[in-house]
Amino acid sequence: MNPNEFVDGICQKYCYSEDLNIAIKLALPLMLERYKDRTDEVYKLFDNVRIFATDDMSAKHFAEIEREMTGEDNHHVEEAKTDPYESERDPGAAYCFSPVYDENMNVTSEKRWLVVADIKGYHEDEYRALFGTSINMPYFLHELNHAFAMQNPIYKKEENCLFCKHGMYEEILEFQNSGDKVKVEHISEDDIIVEEIINEKTTQDMITKLLRCDSYREALSKLNAIGYVPSSYSATQILIAETLETTLGQEQLDKWRIDNDLTVRQRFCDASNSSQITATYCQGEDAYSFLSNTVFQMFKTSCNSFRMSVDDYGKTMRVLMFNALAPIYGYQESLGLITFDKYHDVRANACGEEEFVIEESGKGK
Repeated sequence: MNPNEFVDGICQKYCYSEDLNIAIKLALPLMLERYKDRTDEVYKLFDNVRIFATDDMSAKHFAEIEREMTGEDNHHVEEAKTDPYESERDPGAAYCFSPVYDENMNVTSEKRWLVVADIKGYHEDEYRALFGTSINMPYFLHELNHAFAMQNPIYKKEENCLFCKHGMYEEILEFQNSGDKVKVEHISEDDIIVEEIINEKTTQDMITKLLRCDSYREALSKLNAIGYVPSSYSATQILIAETLETTLGQEQLDKWRIDNDLTVRQRFCDASNSSQITATYCQGEDAYSFLSNTVFQMFKTSCNSFRMSVDDYGKTMRVLMFNALAPIYGYQESLGLITFDKYHDVRANACGEEEFVIEESGKGK
């Protein structure tokens, strides 16, 4: 298949702009290289997921796009919307999905779409100079990677509850009959930040290649020069994602995240939970749950850093980083790749023997 002809065909199908055509032609080779054993799935992604490029990223406009995509679907459903990020900010881009229910609340299909910022006026010339398009390429690549990882979701219904898995993100919905409507409530939303940091690590690798840089630090310097606003995921969080990927192996992590092979998670937990590192530092919690909760704490701490002194922020993030790494290094300990004493000594050197106390603010399993 000729990639350029494919993109031209997709753009004709959805009436995409020339700027979006250019953006997709930049993104497609990067996606094909990263997911080299999944070529058909990459092409299917662009064929099946409609992309909206807009300079209006308001919640109101997002709701209008959702109504356009879902139409009369779920006319018998009343869903209580939630924000798993617990953030009040408008997104810079988003991958969106909506299950389609039958009258018995079985999921029959899923509507999927992507919204990305088209930079108009504000730094538009700078974006064009760097990328040749007004589309916010870092945000675009980030959402494309979410869309790819989430295109084979799990929906498992048991009585009045529905378990959903998209990538690493898992949620449980509860159904309640209310007159002529079925109320849908989100009763748990887990692992969203784990999904985000793994996804952002992949995105940063792609941006580094796109800009022909030797490191993401070099690429970020070019992005900063055009007024790019980075994601909320810190370098420390990306380090955790990288360490998890290196420890499990990219192929195994993809099986867990993309193919929904939950035996990978079970093996990780079984091995890590048996280690001295996890037993000592994970407060009796399951290894992966502890990791997920801790990276969520890191995300919330980053978002609220303006409320903290520089010293307190630095101390808090160091302890959280070593907390998040504990179950990963616990897994390595079980394989004989690291010792408890080595981890303890490095942690004590970074955080101090008497560690900074962190108030519990995590969210997850």
